Amino acid sequence: METGEEAKALAAGVAELGLRLLPPAEECLLAFLAELRRWNRAYNLVAEAPGLDWVRSHLLDSLTIAAALRLLAAEGGHGAAPSGDPFRVLDLGSGAGLPGIPLAVALPELRFVLLDGNGKKARFCRHAVRALGLPNVEVVEGRAERSAPPPPFDAAVVRAVGSLARVRELVRPSCRGPILAMKGRYPARELQELEGVPFETARLRVPGLEAERHLVILR
Repeated sequence: METGEEAKALAAGVAELGLRLLPPAEECLLAFLAELRRWNRAYNLVAEAPGLDWVRSHLLDSLTIAAALRLLAAEGGHGAAPSGDPFRVLDLGSGAGLPGIPLAVALPELRFVLLDGNGKKARFCRHAVRALGLPNVEVVEGRAERSAPPPPFDAAVVRAVGSLARVRELVRPSCRGPILAMKGRYPARELQELEGVPFETARLRVPGLEAERHLVILR
């Protein structure tokens, strides 16, 4: 796949999501994708995808929640960060840096901590952060039950990590604000298991993909 085609697909998708990214940010996202491809051949970090689906499944999918996260940061979340302090976001089970690294590129004013217990994925994330020069990202290797970074966080993002009830159990001790959980199909059963926990849901659309996506915000 030619980089030019990927750049066009990324720019079109970013515009469709209503985001405004400067060209250097889009170049940074494509550089991240190139590093992910290179490491994936040796370490199998993510599922392979055909053609432009690398852009859609990994970059644009991650960026579908950028606008919601930016709005929460502007509002301060529930239990706002003190004035002047950076808005801190925990990416629980970040894997190969998804969605944390694309979000950090798109939202440089926020601070992200990527937490994952898989050593090779954490090593890749540290490499990517250095290679891309991302001062707003920290990588922590470990499980949430034992190695959670120092609280408090102002928000958390979670992509494909367990049930909503389990996610809340893991995240809430270190996060004073909303938890943004990215899901595929509408998680009706998981929502019923929350037993009175306030939440909001929104349907997401990944440009170029037909797969169903939803966002659940746990308050």
